[in-house]
Amino acid sequence: MKQPSWLEVVTGRKVHWWIERVETITRVHSTPREDGSGLGDTRIYEVHDALLDLVRAVVKEQQEITGEEIDGVMSVAAILSFVLAAWYKAVCVAKAYDTHRPVDVRKRLVQGSAWWTASILAELFDNSIFKGPWPNQEWDNPFKDDRRRLTKKVK
Repeated sequence: MKQPSWLEVVTGRKVHWWIERVETITRVHSTPREDGSGLGDTRIYEVHDALLDLVRAVVKEQQEITGEEIDGVMSVAAILSFVLAAWYKAVCVAKAYDTHRPVDVRKRLVQGSAWWTASILAELFDNSIFKGPWPNQEWDNPFKDDRRRLTKKVK
């Protein structure tokens, strides 16, 4: 059985639930194309505001359920980032496997979303990029003592 994702543990909702909410919010704040082939103009700031409202409500609900205090800015940023990344990847996959689209477009979608996914993971695992706006902070690996202990020769 698959372990629950971080998003599910933190929000109490599966990734698929979030993807459906983003789609619903996007449809509500978009004008359909005249030919009915999808969405035309999307009022992105309205989508943004509605998503933020939803995330805030879920964070508040989870705080009430768990009784745990959380850092609101970090929590909202982490949840919203996860939700939008999952939605983006889901849309790429859906469009890539849509038989109504030209094969060359579908192939580019698969390749582009794979590159995007790999790029995000590479950036997130490279801790050297995160020292940015805190130049006066002292940096210390919290696992350095564990590393020494684990590599110590046993007699």
